[in-house]
Formats: sequence, C-alpha cells, structure tokens
Amino acid sequence: MQITQEVFTEYLKTMSLRDRGVDEMDFLPFYSKYKDVAVKETRTIKITAGDLGVPRGEYMLLENYCTDKSCDCRKVMINVVEVNSPQRIFATIGYGWETLAFYTKWMHGDKEIARMITGAYLELGGIQSQYAQHFLEVFKASLTDEYVNTIKRHYRMFKDYSHRKKKRISYS
Repeated sequence: MQITQEVFTEYLKTMSLRDRGVDEMDFLPFYSKYKDVAVKETRTIKITAGDLGVPRGEYMLLENYCTDKSCDCRKVMINVVEVNSPQRIFATIGYGWETLAFYTKWMHGDKEIARMITGAYLELGGIQSQYAQHFLEVFKASLTDEYVNTIKRHYRMFKDYSHRKKKRISYS
C-alpha cells in the first residue's frame, strides 16, 4: 500500500486530540514540517507471519523530533501505526544513535539514563500496546545503515527548519 498525505492527516488528527500545546521539550511529527519528504521516505514494515507476536498488516514508523531549538539530543521518537488505521499507536519507540559517552555527557553525567536512551528502547511515558515489545524487536531488526542515515538526515532537516528565521524586508 502506498503512503498518502491522507494517512498522515488521519494520524495528525489523532495526535491533535492528545496535544496539550507545544512547549520547549515536545516532539512533533517530521511530517508537520516536510510533508512531501515524509510521504516519500517514511519507513514501513509489513508483517505477513503471525508468529512475530504482532498482528499481520503494514505499519508506518512515524518519526517525531524535539522542538527545543537549544536541544541537540540526537534522538527520534517513532510512533508505530497501522497504515490502514493510523489513529491507533501500537508502540512509541525512542532511538538515540549516538554513543553512550555522548548521552552520558548530554545527561550531565547520569550514566543510567544515558544507557536507557542509547540505541532503541520503548519510550517511557509513550503510548504502548500489548505488542510494543514485539514492535521494538522488529524496529531493531530494521535498523540498517541506510535507515539510520535517513533518520539522521531527517533530524538535521527538522532542527534546521526550527532554527530558520523569517527574513525581514527593509523598507528604508
């Protein structure tokens, strides 16, 4: 099945119902800033066997990035949603692609939290279903160099978008 803007729109409607307003440390969907890129480059996984512990179907891995302009967390939050039913989040997966040393420094020396956010993990406080742990394993198996590079590129695009300043026209 092809991912369309309508699928993303349905997902965003669901998210806006839960939205409490964007503040400094919120995460927003990559799609909210780069619709065309997201439609073309959002990763999907197709589950065809029932023995993986998750329902058969096609699932989107929807990327969300930090809105804090001063933050350089170098992580993504992935919402796993079914393409045919994007209103339901099956798992919220965090993925930090940097080293333990990077996250320890970023967490001001807290090695325990740094360990938790290095690599792929179920996001604390994220929406999780009974299938979340299984989706985490499927996500880990899908982490090719190409996919990780796409996530990094999307992160940089999202951060660069957040740092843009509107050009002012001078009338003097």
